[in-house]
This record gives sequence, structure tokens and C-alpha cells, in this order.
Amino acid sequence: MKRMLKTAAAVLLGASMLVTGALAANTSFSDVPSNHWAYSYVTRAAQEGLVNGMGDGVYGENVPLNIGQFSVMVCQLLYPEAADEYAGRSSYYWYQYAEAAYQKGDLAGTVAGDRRRTDGAWTATVVQQSMSRYDLAQIISNIMESQGWAEP
Repeated sequence: MKRMLKTAAAVLLGASMLVTGALAANTSFSDVPSNHWAYSYVTRAAQEGLVNGMGDGVYGENVPLNIGQFSVMVCQLLYPEAADEYAGRSSYYWYQYAEAAYQKGDLAGTVAGDRRRTDGAWTATVVQQSMSRYDLAQIISNIMESQGWAEP
């Protein structure tokens, strides 16, 4: 359990480095050299299907993360089957993951989660906005609570 928690924390807390796009896995990226501090984390996350990069072998290490991308990572890590329920309801790759993360309560208290609750639906403008550090911390806190993980 501790190992899983450490792995999850490393992936979630390192999320500012993690960017995902289409769901075809690539485990090596031209913009993450093997001597980069996050190389092993990025490679492992790609091998596990948590991240896929920006396409064309580029990870996008300096590209801001958005709720859609982070929702894919969270769902793939914690409950990969949950997003299947929402598959095919939108042409956006992130839709089924954002909806699953929202329904699990992971996005409660975030800008995007609050807009989804108020509007009753997702909009690309909201989901594809860059995430704030506050929203990232809120999501991690929500996950820790729902998973019963002890606070650090």
C-alpha cells in the first residue's frame, strides 16, 4: 500500500510535468533526455498508460497542464474502467475522463468542477484552460480523502 501511495504521489505531484494527448502510448520522448530528473517517472508513467505526450514523440515538458489532461492521468491511475461509462459521448478525448473524475468527486472545489456543476455540462474552454496549483492540490486532496490515504 505504501509503495502504491508513493507511486501515486510521485505521479500526481509531478503532474506539472505530465501532459497527455491522444491515447496511443509512446514511452520515449525527444524532449525528455535520459539524464533529466523526471526521465524515469515520465517513462514509467508512459509505460503504464498514464501519459502519452503531445504527439510526434514530444512529451511537452514545459506545456501547462489542464483539467482534461490531468483527469486522464487520474482515471488511468486509479480507476481506468470508470471512464468507459462515458465513452463515445463526445469527440473530445478528455470528456470521458473529466466526467468520470467529476463523478468520483475528484474535481470538487476546482474551477472546472464548479463550472461543470453550475453549467451542467463540460465546455472545452473550461477543461482546456491551464490548471492552477490550487486546483492541482485540491484534486490531490480530494483523491487522498476518497481513497482513505493518510495525510502526509
